[in-house]
Amino acid sequence: MFSRWLLIGCCLLVSVLLIRGQRSTGTIKELKASPGVSYFQENTEREPWSINVIKIDRSQNDLEFVTTLPRGTVQGLTTLSQHLRGIPKALGSPVAAINGDFYETDNGDPRSLSIVQSEVTSAPSGSAVFWLDETNQPHISPVASRFRASFPAGETIPFGLNQERSSGEAVLYTSRYGPSTRAGAGVDLVLQPATNAPPLPIQVGQTYKMVIQEIRSAANTRLRPGSVVLSMGGGLANQLPPLTTNSIVTLSTTTAPEIRNVRTAISGGPLLVQGGKVQPTNANKSREPHPRSAIGWNDKYFFLVQVDGRQDFSRGMTLAELANYMARIGCDTGMNLDGGGSSELWLEGRIVNRPCYGHERDIANALAVIRKPAAQPAHNAANK
Repeated sequence: MFSRWLLIGCCLLVSVLLIRGQRSTGTIKELKASPGVSYFQENTEREPWSINVIKIDRSQNDLEFVTTLPRGTVQGLTTLSQHLRGIPKALGSPVAAINGDFYETDNGDPRSLSIVQSEVTSAPSGSAVFWLDETNQPHISPVASRFRASFPAGETIPFGLNQERSSGEAVLYTSRYGPSTRAGAGVDLVLQPATNAPPLPIQVGQTYKMVIQEIRSAANTRLRPGSVVLSMGGGLANQLPPLTTNSIVTLSTTTAPEIRNVRTAISGGPLLVQGGKVQPTNANKSREPHPRSAIGWNDKYFFLVQVDGRQDFSRGMTLAELANYMARIGCDTGMNLDGGGSSELWLEGRIVNRPCYGHERDIANALAVIRKPAAQPAHNAANK
């Protein structure tokens, strides 16, 4: 009897040691969430780290990336879960998502390029951008703005998009910004597309011939679908010749590098992995351990990677550690996203990580994976 209990005790001890060994070496178990989507969590004791990863099968044609905005506008902030509830049902159903770009905490303005269903809602600022081209191939690179407005006498000025304007700047506002420009004193040009011009909404890599419908000196001009407002601070407007209604203003939304026909884009940075090689990271707080989020891929999978931090069970990662981890799991290319309290990963109805504030933080945008509706079979003409 004693030998039997001794044998059982030894087996239990071995099991405990194996479990402890798995935790310390980061053993993981991958779980299938839905067709083309899988999830795994990796916990290590040595650091400690708690890492959450969603894998997306790139061969799954009914899955698509989309960018979200809080309540459909640039202004304001909402939780990741609320972002996903706002995705139009006609596009599909969200199955996975991760928080997006860095943003201005007082008004929710993303720091750089955002493209939502082909509409550019925020201008690039030179930081790294993840986008999908017209053949649905992914890219990451720094993207700079070459947005310009040209006037009848030949003057050309740069402009921002859907952001706070200073007295020396020009900003183009669309109805995506909110109900009004919220801009201070200056000159606002209410513009509508000229005949044969590309239709609104504004897309990247296009040239728009716009007709001046109204010239307003009052601030906080109302925004409406079907028109845009080019708002210029007084200091800038005074440098231009007098303008009249029905004059043509040409808006160019080119970028460097030049991108066009893009349905989805979101910014972040810095670039972490390229060509399977870890890239140097010198961004702000890059050497400090924090909660982190990232997007990456190889020829078979996309990876949404999230690391918890600022907690006893997971201290967070430096950007170098995050880059090395992404390369280790097979990412050929990868980019950092906003981290800290914004770092969250969502899978089929719930947040799967443990945010450092103990709850979801309001964020400016997100990158979601949706399952597109099944194609409806064509009706046979004989049945009509």
